[in-house]
Amino acid sequence: HGARVASASGPMPRASATAADDAPKPTRRRGNPAVASDDDALETKSRAGARSPSPSKARRGGARGVKSPVKYVSVRSMKKRFIFLRILLSRVAFFLAGMCFLFYVRPYYAHYIYPESMQSRVERSIPTWLNSTLHSLNELPALNTSALSSVPLPGQLAYARGRRPKHPVVIVPGFVSSGLELWEGLRCGKHFFRQRMWGTPAMARAYFTDRACWMQHMRLDPTTGIDPPGIKLRAVTGLEAVDWFVPGYFVWGKIIENLGAVGYDVNTLHAAPYDWRLSPHALQERDGYFTRLKASIETMVSLHGVPVAVLAHSYGDQLTRYFLRWVETPTNKGGGGGGNKWTDKHVAVYVNIAGPMLGIPKAVPSLLSGEMRDTALLGQLEGLLGLTAGSFVSGTFGSAAQTFRTWGSMWSMLPRGGSRIWGGTDADGSPDTIVRGDDDDGDAKVGALRHFLSVRTKKDADGAGADAGNETDEDASPPYNLTIASALRLLFERHGEDHPRNAKDYRRVLLGDRGRRGGGGVDPVTFGDPLVDALPNAKKLRILCLYGVGKPTERAYHYVHRPNNTDRPFALDVSVHGNGVDRGVILTDGDGSIPLVSLGYMCARGWRRDDALNPARIPITIREYEHKSGWGIQEGRYSGDHVNIMGNVEMIEDVLEAVTGHAGEIRERTTSRVRELSEEVHRRLRRRSRWGEGEL
Repeated sequence: HGARVASASGPMPRASATAADDAPKPTRRRGNPAVASDDDALETKSRAGARSPSPSKARRGGARGVKSPVKYVSVRSMKKRFIFLRILLSRVAFFLAGMCFLFYVRPYYAHYIYPESMQSRVERSIPTWLNSTLHSLNELPALNTSALSSVPLPGQLAYARGRRPKHPVVIVPGFVSSGLELWEGLRCGKHFFRQRMWGTPAMARAYFTDRACWMQHMRLDPTTGIDPPGIKLRAVTGLEAVDWFVPGYFVWGKIIENLGAVGYDVNTLHAAPYDWRLSPHALQERDGYFTRLKASIETMVSLHGVPVAVLAHSYGDQLTRYFLRWVETPTNKGGGGGGNKWTDKHVAVYVNIAGPMLGIPKAVPSLLSGEMRDTALLGQLEGLLGLTAGSFVSGTFGSAAQTFRTWGSMWSMLPRGGSRIWGGTDADGSPDTIVRGDDDDGDAKVGALRHFLSVRTKKDADGAGADAGNETDEDASPPYNLTIASALRLLFERHGEDHPRNAKDYRRVLLGDRGRRGGGGVDPVTFGDPLVDALPNAKKLRILCLYGVGKPTERAYHYVHRPNNTDRPFALDVSVHGNGVDRGVILTDGDGSIPLVSLGYMCARGWRRDDALNPARIPITIREYEHKSGWGIQEGRYSGDHVNIMGNVEMIEDVLEAVTGHAGEIRERTTSRVRELSEEVHRRLRRRSRWGEGEL
């Protein structure tokens, strides 16, 4: 301490300064206020009297300069600050959690306090500054955890092996994967001009600000199947429309990141987003989508001198197959007029990721009663629209079903192939097997499915408002079974009159006489139907079928019919549970959204040994990815889930091999019983001579 005081009183002789520098520094003792106070006082004097040497003297003298004093901070003071900060943060978190809870449960108490009309006015009266703050959430960057991982990206490893871009890449996203923004709206939604009504946090802002207004803007005209009067939503353009659904939830983001790691950029990578509510032919009619896609591919081929690789996911597969049929059809027959060599010249590789080639069973209950179970593909809507049973979110199944029925895309994804693929009531049943509980030895029992819908009618004269599944056995009649064809007829009969365009188009596609397989029909509605339309006559094309397996997937349903419930007369019968049934839903193998028969039949059998459907004998390669649930909201690096497979590292590696010119080196891999299933389906399909003859 004496040395420090001396230095503060003025310059010291050289020897004294050296001694002072070499003197032991004072040791500050934890928890001793007296020592801390003395040190603080000495440091105040040191700052007042110390004189720093000039830079030139410091360079010459080095140690002769006076050292800068060190400020000591009390440990007790630091503890007090930390405790205060912790208490403050915990109170803020508790307040926010409470506000969120009250907000989500408000439908259960709000109508007791003020009417719905006043609720809407209050919700629309949110201050401008708060609206601006919420809108700024749209600019949040994607929460990409790859940068935080020490594990190399598949793209980095591929680059190290010498993989470089060869084919320009065209991305065709799937259902609900493209962002939609408002270009024209009703009075309640005009302030959302050019803001996302689907995708990014802006969607949540629009929904929770005025949910009725948001739902109205998301619907299409039930008669025309396109825009309703005064409302115009359009797809966002560019890669940002398809990479991340919201921050932290990727769609194409992981694949785009790995394509960038091997050398792709905006000049060699093109995304083709679209309004996923529209049916394929309505997309061309309203937006000229396929005309623009054709021009984009031709431009990329012209610039780079090599054909493109098309990557499609989910509903994007249906659009891609529609496009390949449309582009080679003459313009006077409703096509793009590219000629029968267009595909061979412009497309080298087609990568089909989890495509529902034979449709999706869950499209039936979605249109019939607005109900869905999981959180993949169509199930993404479930949480966002408040459809999860027991959740504290507003919205009803009935209003959701009304919205779904206006979307032509939902009708186009209805199951195809009839009872010979999806099972009949005869002795054969379904070609795929389902688990029916355990036998006496504890082994899983499997068996054929002999219905698509099993329906029991509620006997209670007043079914209005009753919750499906809460009745006793005495309240309902014995169930009756419907095949897929009968279930589709029920759907068309109940809702076809209110949705004439969708019902007219898809009734004849799914139930009518459409001609023989491979017969070259020119009905635009049937373009791309794998059971009817042949693949392009493109000998240079290669097709990869990549999909997940091993995850329970919706296959058939138990329903309750309540004739006097005008809002929702048909509802999922959640009282049926156990023995292979999960709350009214019968499950089978698949990727969580699409059953194995729809994912794999065409790739495993339909296109392989049928020259009518594959005249050029295009090589088909299957790669199955066994579902392995991992950590995180999207189940980790090896998920086989319908959506989360887009982050599966093995699938990304296969995509990189295909686009860099090594598709022929990819070896087929199957882990499911897709081959046996496909052979059985093919045997059943051979028994029919024409569509529409007999029970489909």
